[in-house]
Amino acid sequence: MKLPRLLLLGSLALNVVLLGWLVRRAPANAAVAAGGLPETNGHLTRSTGGSGAAPATSMSYWLGLDAAAMQQKLQPLNLPPEVVESLVISRIFARYNERRRELSTAAMKFPWWQTVTAWPARLALLTPAQQKELRELEAAARNEVLQRLGPGALDRDGTIATRYSFVPAKRAVLLGALLRDYEDIKAELKDETRGIRTAADREKEKFLEAERQRDIAALLSPAERDIFEHRTASAAAVMQNRLGVFEPTEAEYRAVFAIFREFEADHPGVMALQAWGQRLGASENGEYEEKIHQILGDARYADWMLSGQGYAQSLSRLAPQLNLSPATVKGVAVLLDNTLKRSREIGGDGAMEVPQKLSALANLAAQARSEVTARLGPTGAGALLSQLSWLDLIAQGNAVTVTGHATSWSPVNRVPPGRRPAPNVQTPRQ
Repeated sequence: MKLPRLLLLGSLALNVVLLGWLVRRAPANAAVAAGGLPETNGHLTRSTGGSGAAPATSMSYWLGLDAAAMQQKLQPLNLPPEVVESLVISRIFARYNERRRELSTAAMKFPWWQTVTAWPARLALLTPAQQKELRELEAAARNEVLQRLGPGALDRDGTIATRYSFVPAKRAVLLGALLRDYEDIKAELKDETRGIRTAADREKEKFLEAERQRDIAALLSPAERDIFEHRTASAAAVMQNRLGVFEPTEAEYRAVFAIFREFEADHPGVMALQAWGQRLGASENGEYEEKIHQILGDARYADWMLSGQGYAQSLSRLAPQLNLSPATVKGVAVLLDNTLKRSREIGGDGAMEVPQKLSALANLAAQARSEVTARLGPTGAGALLSQLSWLDLIAQGNAVTVTGHATSWSPVNRVPPGRRPAPNVQTPRQ
């Protein structure tokens, strides 16, 4: 679960600064209203200037309070609620943050050649027991915040509520906490097995998943749980990879999702993302692709196939950074698709001589680059074109086919009379 920005950036120094501000700014009568604040160092610290000196408590006193006592003492001081809340949250997470710093500092002492693969996540160097300790400290602190301050305290910027926008904001935070708890338990099981899973381990995993589903069902309504399943199940990953170009209606999303779930039920242990991730309409899933075709119809199925192409998915990933509209994303994807089709038409045109084909293909690639630049701008075009190595193949005189993330091509200048060339096949960057 995401923690407030103050907690993520917070440290003892930040707490001292905030508390110092609190001590300096608290009105003189706040201490009286609170029944007087005890002294721990034998004297009062005072702020000077203004209309007079106001009594304040030593910093060590404030830092020695637990979360409950700190919250009680802060309430009468008329501070902004978010300041009180942030200070209490920081206090609740103090032990977790302190221990995390200790372990991180120890991890930084490893020789550089032992930390290459762990950078920047140096906590990955911790032992399973240390990682478990941190998970337990964080979970305990998170639960205390939920009990003391309510769900909203852990999601002031609304990130969690946005992620689970299909449920009310408070329950969205509870859902995030629930999922995080189960992720922690799964991590512990993984640490225990060390990558070698026995039949007993698999039974534990099944039991854990059953408990997870039971708790989710208890928290969400049937309608909310249905949406949650359609958003988070493994079958949903295929759909989400294609949203940028395909843009399904709810009915289309549900219908295709059901086919993916059918595939997974027919192929235990194989996720839909594995079968559809790299290729389109492959023989392994051809039966299910045909079902998708029948449900969507020819026009929408063409959009579905286009959305699975590597260059279309690259466009979708770039869209948020470049602020591209769905229409622009789809338009450029169609442009690239037509470029590929035209390269094959030129390659198969028996009326053209080889020099004509080579010139036409070079012009085709140049025109595609020019149009992509016009639509995306120099920055966006540079980011996309750097991933389209198959455009170089066209410019070099090849008829090119892209299927998902795999590329095949046939040179137009090496065709023996009366024979068709065997295509080259590889998977360049997409």
